[in-house]
Amino acid sequence: MTKFSIMVDEVHRVLGWIPGPRSEGLQERLVRLCREHWQEMRGPMPDTRLAKVLWGTPPHLAYLFAHLYATGDPRLADVLGHLTPQQGLALLVLAEIAQGDAEGARSAYAEMHVFESPAAREAWLETLRAGPGGHAPEARLRHAHRPVLWRAVVEFATQTGRWDLDGVLAGLGLLGEVQAGALPVEPDAQPLLALLDELGVTILGVEAEHLRFAVRGEEHEPVHFKKITEMLSEGREVEGI
Repeated sequence: MTKFSIMVDEVHRVLGWIPGPRSEGLQERLVRLCREHWQEMRGPMPDTRLAKVLWGTPPHLAYLFAHLYATGDPRLADVLGHLTPQQGLALLVLAEIAQGDAEGARSAYAEMHVFESPAAREAWLETLRAGPGGHAPEARLRHAHRPVLWRAVVEFATQTGRWDLDGVLAGLGLLGEVQAGALPVEPDAQPLLALLDELGVTILGVEAEHLRFAVRGEEHEPVHFKKITEMLSEGREVEGI
């Protein structure tokens, strides 16, 4: 995983020279806009438990930035001015570091590289415009050789449109409660529960920095959140987004 010192050096290379006060002012405006966009995107509180837990778990700022860009929101262009989207994401790396959000900083850093490649950028933006959805059958077959937890994590992200660690953990944790019988099954959770059942995966809990799970009734070694982040990153790469 890339060290913060290397990330910051690359961020400053992308940004070039921007006076400190102007950089900080731009960071504040971008953060504020992304947070406003989240309130607009998510709309009123939904009815089902899975939708509520995702509604109450904000994605990383970089995701919201990319969604603003994908939808052509004029407010983003107004904040960026003559800066490129890649430079805007570089500013978000600094903003997330300043806020102490390591995962958010790494997410913005990864998006900065996605926006560096026109092909990768357009594939990701098209995914954002299309919204959540399932894999094509051939994509599911391509994943057949992957470990079952990897498939569960990546398929959850694809079905819900949430590729951030917090959103995935919140959703999987709730599905684990449903599997344990602590919560009732609701319609929007049924396809994801069916997926877990097909894979033989049972979510046992989200604790401290680990995800506990079992496969076909046998509990496996807990997986560190960093590994889940790597699965999501690899999943996006495999999917070309």
